Amino acid sequence: MPIMSWSDSYTVNAPELDAQHEILFKLINDLYDCMKLGQGQQVLGRTLDALVSYIVVHFSDEENMLARIKYPDLPEHQLEHDDFVRKVNEFQTDFENGRAVMTSQVLGFLKDWLVNHIMKSDKKYAGFVKRYLLT
Repeated sequence: MPIMSWSDSYTVNAPELDAQHEILFKLINDLYDCMKLGQGQQVLGRTLDALVSYIVVHFSDEENMLARIKYPDLPEHQLEHDDFVRKVNEFQTDFENGRAVMTSQVLGFLKDWLVNHIMKSDKKYAGFVKRYLLT
């Protein structure tokens, strides 16, 4: 059973970003599956690497789109992204150096942050995206 499930309630009116959000859900679920199955550090590490890499791509795409539509709260939005990337990089560094293992606490953080970020911060720009796409 996945730790999180995608639904249309997460849509932000930007099909490319919605698809990327759905992939982030899948990557977090993959990380959860690896941890739950007790798979080796190597498999868990590759899955964490994939998640970290994809987050950077997604945030870049999202920020570029928000800049194109002149979203007024982009600087604050970027700060949220920066803080998240910094935290996830800490998790990854700790994991790679054997200082931490993937725990339900880390997965809970990833899941909660993503859901809250989409439902609060990303939803704020959904109206701007919709108006932009209609013009």
